[in-house]
Amino acid sequence: MRIPALVCAMLYLVVTTKAVHAQQLADLQYISIVIGDLSSETERVGLTKQSLTDTVRVGLKRDAPKLLIDSTPPVSVLYVKITSVGDGTASFISVSVVRPGEVRGDNGGKVYSGPVTVWHRGYLLTGPTATMASQIRDSINEGVTDFAAQYYKDNP
Repeated sequence: MRIPALVCAMLYLVVTTKAVHAQQLADLQYISIVIGDLSSETERVGLTKQSLTDTVRVGLKRDAPKLLIDSTPPVSVLYVKITSVGDGTASFISVSVVRPGEVRGDNGGKVYSGPVTVWHRGYLLTGPTATMASQIRDSINEGVTDFAAQYYKDNP
């Protein structure tokens, strides 16, 4: 039986992608919560930086109680960015973990040292402005739960 080249290429990407991303949250002990600046459209649906920080904090305490929430640098960051458009009827929610990292060149020399995104989830939402705030909170909670699942896989 002959396997088409496209199937082989896709299988290769799946296998290598998993290997590359394995243990991306290993040895994570402390995390800080950062909420990106909110647009007027996001604030219009009734959300504030503090209410979103509280949502993330409660989710982390619920889903990853071993993880200490700390803001003392250098620390990894759980970063939430919300982009809303129009009158708040569409939003994109990005939930990421950014850790201090280093990239080395082929000869082993340091090419880059700084923040590196090691985990990410994104959610695109549409709907009436009356329900957008609860949809955004639900998506953030889902992102925190997905993060906690990966955290416990990498830190058994």
